[in-house]
Amino acid sequence: MSSYSRIKPFDVTSEASNLPAEWEIWKSDLESFFLAQAVETQHDKRAQLAYLGGPGLQELLRHLPGVNQVPHVTADPPYYDVAIKCLDDYFEPFRRKSYERHLFHQITQQPEERFTDFVMRLRKQIARCNYNSCVVDELIADRITQGCKSQELRTRLLQKDRSLEEIIALGTSLAESLNQSRKLSKPNNPTRPDSEVNSVAKPYFRPFATRRPNPLPNQNRKYSERQSNSRFICYSCGRRGHVQGSSDCPARETKCAACGKPGHWAKRCYSTGQGFKRRLNDSFAGPKAKRIRAVQEETEAKQSKDFVFYAMGRNVFTFIVGGVEIPMTIDSGADANIITKEIWEQMKQAGVKVTDATKQIDRSLTAYATEQPLKIVGMFHSEIQAVNNTVQAKFYVVEDGQRCLLGDKTAKDLQVLKVGFDIASVDSNRCKPFPKIRGVKVEIPIDEQVPPVQQPYRRPPIALEEKIETKLRSLLELDIIERAPGPSPWVSPMVPVQKDSGEIRLCIDMRRANQAVLRESHPLPLVDELLSSVSGAVLFSKLDIKDAYHQVELSERSRPITTFITKYGLYRYKRLMFGVSCAPELFQKTMEVVTAGLEGVIVYLDDAVVFGATKEEHDRRLAALLKRFSDYDILLNEQKCIYGVESLEFLGHQLSTTGVRPTESRLAAIEKFREPRNVSELRSFLGLICYVGKFVPNLAAETEPLRHLLRSGIQFRWTPKEKSAFESIKAAISKIHHLGFFNPKDRTKLMTDASATGLGAVLLQEDSNGRSRIIAYASKSLTDLEQKYFQTEREALSLVWGVERFRLYLLGIKFTLLTDCKALKFLFSPRSRPCARIERWVLKLQNYTYDVEHIPGSANLADVFSRLCDLPPEPFDEKGEDCIRNIVTQAVPKAITLQEVKVETVNDEELQHVLECLQTGKTESVVKEYKPYVDELSSVDGVLLRGNRLVIPLKLRERMLVIAHEAHPGIAAMKRRLRQKVWWPLMDKHVEGTVKQCKQCILVSSLGPPEPVKSTRMPEKPWVHIAVDFMGPLPSGHTRFVLVDYFSRFTEAIVMKQITAKRTVQAMHETFSRFGIPESIRCDNGPQFVSEEMRSYCNEYGISLRKTTPYWPQANGEVERANKTILKHLKISQNSESQDWMWELRSFLLMYNSTPHTTTGVAPSVLMFKRVFRDKLPHFREQLAPNEEEEAMDRDKERKRKDADYADARRHAKTSKLMVGDTVVVKRTTKENKLSTTFAPEEFTVTQLVGSDATVQSKSSGKTFQRNVAHLKQLPDPHTITANDGVDKQVIEHNQPIQDSSPVKGCETREANSSTDHDGRLTQRSMRISRKPGYLKDYQTNAVYDI
Repeated sequence: MSSYSRIKPFDVTSEASNLPAEWEIWKSDLESFFLAQAVETQHDKRAQLAYLGGPGLQELLRHLPGVNQVPHVTADPPYYDVAIKCLDDYFEPFRRKSYERHLFHQITQQPEERFTDFVMRLRKQIARCNYNSCVVDELIADRITQGCKSQELRTRLLQKDRSLEEIIALGTSLAESLNQSRKLSKPNNPTRPDSEVNSVAKPYFRPFATRRPNPLPNQNRKYSERQSNSRFICYSCGRRGHVQGSSDCPARETKCAACGKPGHWAKRCYSTGQGFKRRLNDSFAGPKAKRIRAVQEETEAKQSKDFVFYAMGRNVFTFIVGGVEIPMTIDSGADANIITKEIWEQMKQAGVKVTDATKQIDRSLTAYATEQPLKIVGMFHSEIQAVNNTVQAKFYVVEDGQRCLLGDKTAKDLQVLKVGFDIASVDSNRCKPFPKIRGVKVEIPIDEQVPPVQQPYRRPPIALEEKIETKLRSLLELDIIERAPGPSPWVSPMVPVQKDSGEIRLCIDMRRANQAVLRESHPLPLVDELLSSVSGAVLFSKLDIKDAYHQVELSERSRPITTFITKYGLYRYKRLMFGVSCAPELFQKTMEVVTAGLEGVIVYLDDAVVFGATKEEHDRRLAALLKRFSDYDILLNEQKCIYGVESLEFLGHQLSTTGVRPTESRLAAIEKFREPRNVSELRSFLGLICYVGKFVPNLAAETEPLRHLLRSGIQFRWTPKEKSAFESIKAAISKIHHLGFFNPKDRTKLMTDASATGLGAVLLQEDSNGRSRIIAYASKSLTDLEQKYFQTEREALSLVWGVERFRLYLLGIKFTLLTDCKALKFLFSPRSRPCARIERWVLKLQNYTYDVEHIPGSANLADVFSRLCDLPPEPFDEKGEDCIRNIVTQAVPKAITLQEVKVETVNDEELQHVLECLQTGKTESVVKEYKPYVDELSSVDGVLLRGNRLVIPLKLRERMLVIAHEAHPGIAAMKRRLRQKVWWPLMDKHVEGTVKQCKQCILVSSLGPPEPVKSTRMPEKPWVHIAVDFMGPLPSGHTRFVLVDYFSRFTEAIVMKQITAKRTVQAMHETFSRFGIPESIRCDNGPQFVSEEMRSYCNEYGISLRKTTPYWPQANGEVERANKTILKHLKISQNSESQDWMWELRSFLLMYNSTPHTTTGVAPSVLMFKRVFRDKLPHFREQLAPNEEEEAMDRDKERKRKDADYADARRHAKTSKLMVGDTVVVKRTTKENKLSTTFAPEEFTVTQLVGSDATVQSKSSGKTFQRNVAHLKQLPDPHTITANDGVDKQVIEHNQPIQDSSPVKGCETREANSSTDHDGRLTQRSMRISRKPGYLKDYQTNAVYDI
C-alpha cells in the first residue's frame, strides 16, 4: 500500500475554474500508476479509481447517472471506461474557454523569468483553451512576439516569419548569450548584489583554500541584510533607494544644465565643484552608519587627510584572523586594520584567539571626506594568515563600521599587495583559480573523419606517484584541468618529467590525438616582418607571459581530445595545453587580438616586446600594454620580464640602439669546420661543396687538390697545399649571401646527421619548380656524456636539436625531417614506445607538424657538419639527463645498490654485447631475446635501460626474484611489482616459476579445478544398485537412513534413534525383506559402513559394498540430492501447522515416488513396481506403457550428459596432470582457526591413480590415504626452474620446502585399501612418453620458462 501514497486523493471541492485542469492532471497520474502496477482489467481499474480518488470522488461515483450502466458484451466489461466518461462529462461544464483564452493572451514574460519557463507557461495555458491543434503553434509564436521581455528578440521575430521551433531556438540562444555577456561584464563576487556593482572588478578568489577555520555564525545572513537598497544614494539625482543608471532614476533621461550631457542633474555634475563634493560625501553617507573607505592616523601634532576612492566589490578577499575566517577589503590607502563591531562579536562567538585586547585606544582614526573621528570601541593584536604567510598585526574595532579593511602595511607584509610595473605579476599559487584571458575561448579544430584512439595507461615510477597526485590536485585547484565527466573517445597517456627543483611537469603524449587536429589557418608572423618597425628605438622592455597556454580557456567541444589517463582516473584540460599541434597558432592569434591597436608592441607567442624612440614614449607604450594585460587578466612571469634596457635579444636577433642584427651567422658552422682527417670526412665535405658549388666561381680548380686524395691508389696525406685549398673553399662558401631567403609557402626540409663527436643540420627549401636551396647550416659538438649515447640516440638527438635550432622557421608550418637512420622513422611515429631519453625528446616536438623520411647516407648534406664540427661542446638537454638519472636511481631496489648493477653489467657478457651493438648502431646483431625491444633500450651511467626500467644482469636476477617475492605476493602482483622498475628477458616466466615453487604460497593457495564429471551408468532393472546415507540428527534426536534406487530413483527413508552398525544392518535387512537384496551398495566411509558387522552382512548376502573417496560427497550424488530435497520439505513442515514431522515425511515420500522424475520423466513407483501409486489425485492409467523403460534410460543418459557439460563448464573442470611419484600436499579437512592454511604442510607421494581417486603415502609416517585429486596440490621439483633460462644453468634454490612431520588432520580416517571396489569403468592414467612435434624442432620447449 505504500506505493498508493504517491497519488493524492482528488479534491472535488477546488475552485470551479481549476477543476477541469486538475482533473486532467490527476487522471494522467492515475494512468501512469496503472502502467507501473500492471493494472490491466477494467474491474481492477474501477476499484483502484474509487480507492485512490478519495471520499469526494467516491461520492460522485455513487450518484452520477449512468455510472453503473455497463454493457456486458465482452469478457472484460468496460467498468472503468464508463466511470471515466461520466466523470469527464461532469467536469466539462466547468471549463470556460473564453476565460482561459483571455488568460492566455494576457501572459507576458516576467522580469526574472527564463525564456524556456515562459514558453512552458504558454504551452500549459493553451492546453486549457481547447484551440484547434492546427493553430496552436501560431498562437504561441504570436504570444512570444508580443509578451517576451527581450527587445532584440522581438525585433528579429518581426523581420521575417519563423516556425515555433525556430523562434524557441532563437530565443533560447539570445537568452544564453545575454546571460554569458552579463557574467563577463560583472565581477564574479557571489556575496554582493548586482545593485552595488559600480565597476568591473577582478574575479573573487580565496587566497587560501587549504584549511577551513570556524565560520562566523549567521555571517551570510547578516551580511546580506546590510545590503538593503535603502542605504544606496544615486550619484545622478541624489535620491535614496536606487543606484546610478537604474530605471527608477528620474535623471536617467534628462540632460545636465551644467555640462549638457545626459544621465544626471546639474547639482550632481562633476564639472561643478559643488556637485563633486555632494557625490563624494554621499558615497560615504548612510542612514545610520558611516561607510569606511579608508582610514588614516590622526595625531596631536599633525592631521593627514588623504582622499582615496574605493570601488565597491573590488579587492574583497578572505583571511584568517585568530583562527576565524572573515572577509576583508585590501585598501592601500588605509593606515590601520579595521574590524567592524558586528564582525567582532561574531568572531568572539567563533572563539577567536587574540592578545592585548583593550578598550584604551592609542590613536584616532578618521574616515575619508569627514571631519568627525571614528568611534573605536577597542583594539587587539592577533595573527592574520593568507596562503602560507602569517604575520602579527594590530586591529581596531569600529562601532558603526560597515566593512573590514586590511591596511597598507599588513597587506604588504602578507605579500598580497604589490605596487609598481609588475602589478600584473602575481604569484600564481595565490590565484585560485589560475587566471585566464577574459572573454576568450578557443576551439581546437578536429577532423571528425579520424577515428578516436584510447591509449592504455603508462605506469610511472613508484617514487613519482605521490608527486603526480600532488600535481593533479594542484592543477584541479587552479582550474586548469577537470575530471572527465564520463567515458571519453580520446585517451592519451601521461608522461611525468621531473624538474631540477624536485617537482614534476605532466607531459601528455598527444602524438596520436594530433593526427585528428587540424592546423589553424592563422600563420605565425615572420621574423623580418616583426622586426621591421624596431629601427630607431632606444629603450626596450620584454614581458613574458606565465604559463601562457594555460591562460587560454578551451571550449567544451575541444576538451575531450585532451583527456589523459592516470592512476586516479581520467582528466582533461580546461585550458590550452602544450602538446596540441595547433596551440602556437591559436595562442598567437589570441595575443594579436589582445594587443590590437597598441603602438610600439610586437608579440611572438608568449613574449611581448615594447620599444620607444624616447623614454617617455617607451614608458607610455609599456603602461598601455600593462593596462591591456590587466584588462584581460593576463598574468606575467616577473622573473623573466625585462624593463627599460638599451639592448635586448629577441627571436635570434639583437635589438639595440644601433639597430637589429642577427645573433649569429647562419653559415657560422662552415667557418668552424676543422680539417678532414680521413678519406670519409673529405668525401662528406666535397659532397656539400658540390651541392652549393653553383655559387662558387672556379669550383673545379679550387677543389682539385682535395679531389686528388679521393682517387684510387692515392695515400691520404694532408699537406699545406690541401690545407690552402680547404681554407679557400670555406671562405668562398661563407661569403655566399644568395642562400638566405625563407618562404613559408615553399616545401621545407630539415636534414640532420650525427657522428660519434658532433651533430649537423641543414635547413633547405624547395620551390614549386623543384629547385632546392639551403637556408641555414648548424653544427654542434657533443659533450662527453652525449658521446656515450647509442648511435640511434645520437641520431634522434640531432633531429630534436635541429628542430629547436631552427624553431623560428619551423613553428607553424609542416616540414619534413630527413635522416639516414631508418629506426627514427618508427621512433618518431605516433605509435612508438621509445626509451625514456628519446621519449622525452619526442614529446618536445609535439607542437610541430612534421613527417620523417629516410635517405641514404651518401645523400645526407648534414654528414659533414657532424664530422668536421670543431665548436666548444654545449649540453643540449641537461635536465633530461637528470631526469633519466632519477629514473635509474629510483628504479634500483633498496636491497641492491646501483653500483652492484653497474659492476655486474660490466661482467655480463650478454649485456656487454647488447651495449656494443647499440653503441655502434649494429642492432641486427643483438641477441634474439633483446631484438624485439631494441628501440626501447638505452644506456645511462653504464647500466642498460628498457624505457625507464633497469635491465638486470644475469647474476642479480635470482636475488631480484627473492626480493620481489618478499611478503609472498601472487604471480600478478609480483609481476606488477617488478615491471615498474626492472626487466630482463623471460622475466614473467621466471616470476611464475618462483611463485609456483614457493611452498608457503602453495599451502595457502586455492584448490585446483576438479576433474570432469563421470556420470554413473543407469542400471538395466530396479533395485540392483542402490545408494545409502545418513542425514541428521534432527531436533527430536532422530536420524534418517535414506536409500535410493539408481534405476527408478525410488526413495526410502527409515527413522532411527540409534545409528550403530548393528542397528544399521537391521534397518537395511528390514528394507531388503520387502524389496529384495541388491547387487551393490554405494556409501561413504562412515563408521557404520566400514564396520565388521556391515562387512559380514554384505559378504553373507553377496552384496558389493562400494565406498566413495573420503571427503568427496559428490561421488554419492544421487543420495546426497535426495537428502537435500527431504531436508527442504522437513524445514517447511517445521513451520507449518502440522507438528508431526514423521507424518509429513511419509506424505513427502508418497508424493515424491508418485511424481515423474526430472531426469527419467517417469515416476519412481512406475519404474520400480510397473504401476502408478494411488494417491489423492485421480488417475486412469495404472500400468507401464510399452518401451517406457527404454525411453526413461535414454532420457537419463541425455540429461546426465547435459548436466555434466554444464557442471564442467561452470566449475572449469580440468583433467589433473598428477602422475605416480609426484610430491603433493593434501587439503586440510578441518581448520583450527582463521590463520590455518588451505593445505597441510606434510608432504605425500602419489602411489596410485585410478580415475580421479589418488592414493598417497606420507613421506614422514609412511601411512597411506585415499583422496580425490582436487584435494591435492603438486609441489614442483625445485631443480627444474632456472632464473637464467639456461644461459649459465644457475639453479634457484629459493624457498626450500619446510619439513613438517605432523599428519594431516582427517587423513587418518581410513587408510587406502587397494582392494576397494569402485563404480564405473575407471582406467589407469596412461604413462606413454609425449614427443615434440616436428614443426617445433627449432624451439626450446623443455624448459619451464620457455616462451
